[in-house]
Amino acid sequence: MKKYRQSQRLILLSVILSLCAFLIAWFFWNEAIHSVNLGYHYGFIGRGGVFKYHSIHLNSHTISLYWLMHLVGIVFMCVLNLYRRKQYKIGAMHAVITALLSAVSGFIGAKLLYILENIQQILVSGIQFGGVSFFGALFIIPAAVWMIQKLLRIHNPLFLDYCVPSALLMLGMIRIGCFLNGCCSGIHLTVNGNYCVVPVQLLECGFDFLILAYMLYSEIHHIYTGKHYPLLLLGYGTVRFLLEFLRSTPKVWIGFSNGQCFALLAIAVGMILWQSKKQV
Repeated sequence: MKKYRQSQRLILLSVILSLCAFLIAWFFWNEAIHSVNLGYHYGFIGRGGVFKYHSIHLNSHTISLYWLMHLVGIVFMCVLNLYRRKQYKIGAMHAVITALLSAVSGFIGAKLLYILENIQQILVSGIQFGGVSFFGALFIIPAAVWMIQKLLRIHNPLFLDYCVPSALLMLGMIRIGCFLNGCCSGIHLTVNGNYCVVPVQLLECGFDFLILAYMLYSEIHHIYTGKHYPLLLLGYGTVRFLLEFLRSTPKVWIGFSNGQCFALLAIAVGMILWQSKKQV
């Protein structure tokens, strides 16, 4: 009963985080469309309804809000893994190590795909620390989980089910970082004569947390046992494909962006894995 109540709290928290993301998106959008000569009521709102400050300053140190949200996301991954570890018979130390290794491998996967997408630019300017492609993190999950499982000698056949929700949580937290940083922004529109930027990062974040809530709900009711990864591919792929129409990314492939092509690939792979009788 205690485990069930803890899971219910996690589901409720995920829904609350989702609603907060949507409400904050509405708040910034509302401020943008009702501004007068780009004059906003609050100092933290920038031109078009974006977040104005990309970093915080502590004495002589400058802390990027984007990377700060990565660190917060890693902490949340550890907490989520610890909360759910007993039902998968995972030790506390292994739960934390799994979260840390998942975060590192996700970054590597996202970085590798970004390099492939921007190979010509990379050859000219070299590899920079910034710049990632989320689908790289998504597609690398099975291989990363397999390596973590071998490294930690975990024999649970549902270990992938255990790892996927925390990866999804991390994606949502990074999207908050994108909004704070002003990257991955939405399309620019003129509404009521005002210049506006669609807060698509927060919209994606809100949907990520909704998918997470549904995944945790299915987990405690044993609805999609062994299917968390295809559920992630289908859910995130669909959300990302639709929201890409609201992003300012170049549409290069028959009117679709790179993100939409990867989203369609994720949906296709998700459907194949979903139909598979073998647990993923």
